[in-house]
Amino acid sequence: VADRRSPRWGTFIQSRRKAQQAVAAGNWKEAQRCLGESLQILERPLPSSGGLDEWMSLIWQIIRHLLNVLWIGRWFARRRRSSLQTQKSVCRSHAATSMVYNQLHQLHLLGVDGIGLTQRGALNIALLAANLAESAGSSAISHALRAEMYACAAIRCRLCLPRWLRLPIAGYFFRRAKRHVTKSHRLEGNAEQIYSLQWAFHPLARKFLADPLRLTAILDGSGAQRQTNFPFTDSTQSAKPLKVLRDAFKIHLLDALLTQIDSSEGLRVPDFVERSQLLLQICIANGNDTSVKCKENVDESCRTDSEAGDELCTWWAHLLSSALHWRHGDMARARQHNAIVRKCPQNLLQSDTALAVGLAFCSRKICLEDRKQKSWTEIALLHVEKAFAHLQRENRFHRWQVPLECQGQGIDKIQCRFRLLCCQWILSTLLDLCSFSIGPDKTPTLQIKQLYSNVLTFIEKNGVEQMEHKR
Repeated sequence: VADRRSPRWGTFIQSRRKAQQAVAAGNWKEAQRCLGESLQILERPLPSSGGLDEWMSLIWQIIRHLLNVLWIGRWFARRRRSSLQTQKSVCRSHAATSMVYNQLHQLHLLGVDGIGLTQRGALNIALLAANLAESAGSSAISHALRAEMYACAAIRCRLCLPRWLRLPIAGYFFRRAKRHVTKSHRLEGNAEQIYSLQWAFHPLARKFLADPLRLTAILDGSGAQRQTNFPFTDSTQSAKPLKVLRDAFKIHLLDALLTQIDSSEGLRVPDFVERSQLLLQICIANGNDTSVKCKENVDESCRTDSEAGDELCTWWAHLLSSALHWRHGDMARARQHNAIVRKCPQNLLQSDTALAVGLAFCSRKICLEDRKQKSWTEIALLHVEKAFAHLQRENRFHRWQVPLECQGQGIDKIQCRFRLLCCQWILSTLLDLCSFSIGPDKTPTLQIKQLYSNVLTFIEKNGVEQMEHKR
């Protein structure tokens, strides 16, 4: 137990602040080294790498966790050490140390290994963070932060344990995390807010997180040089693996909605509504991400800036939801989403892909819902021309080979599929316009035919030779 009145505690806080500054600068290896130094200041060495000591340390942490579950371990850990080290100061010390271990574990989950930890050593650190947090109690560390620790421990189990062990143990840690989220809602006055961690407990998310290979690919590729998710999510580089996984899950849900739009099989309304509502809830929950707030008596360096919500992904989710309701013939529900689609986020105005898809979407909306308006054909044709112009401009700056990218993974695949959807909507609108007589001289009809031919030529030049056109 560290005494907050000693000079050693001040050195510990200074080392932690250096780690926070390194994280903010994207220098995660330096942050990891600073966190390791802060533990050495408190005479808490990192777990040994390899050998019998590592196994014994891991077994002890498992025993300690079982004792904490029975409250015996918590009672021993919170005992008063002396007249100066009261129970309150002991809990504060445990809380501060727990958060250092937690941050070390999160950085290691993201593939940062500047201190030579093995997978067993990382699991040991995850258990250390959880055990010390339980020893500190809710007076020193929030239920929400403990939920984050248990969720990270569950992810670690999915990555390093054999299948027959990871299923029950990871499930146990997820249940512990869910229990702490519930307590946080009930006891910490956050019942009106949606925690960003709640997405991980949804059945679709549990299935998404069940694949260790997928988790490894997402987390290892989350470094400073990873590809941005713009314009589909408003995500930034994060040192928190749960946020990285949440962003990847949002892209996964967008891809699932796109698959349902392209599907030629019968459309199951409950399936796409479930995915759509879950995606919207996650995007809105970004703005209420309070899962890392600290107690008043804990160091301020554990606080993070609040997020403002993912308005980019929200816009795409409403656009796809409206299109899926069109396929089902439910125009009333589609109009509810259209009101949001019309309010395009400012950042999306910088993306030719977003502008092309948005204008093509508006052209379909005019053909499906606004035929009673005067001059609707001219307006639809204008939207199609602008959409195609943005699509051509995007292709000039970022050439895309459809067969290669659409068979890939991640953001390249999503961007390719949205461009194909844009082409599909443009062609469908042009076919609708061709079925109407526009003016006595039929000149606009020739313009429509020429534009239709140009779109087909554009698709063929970019690697698509066969494509089904759905109206």
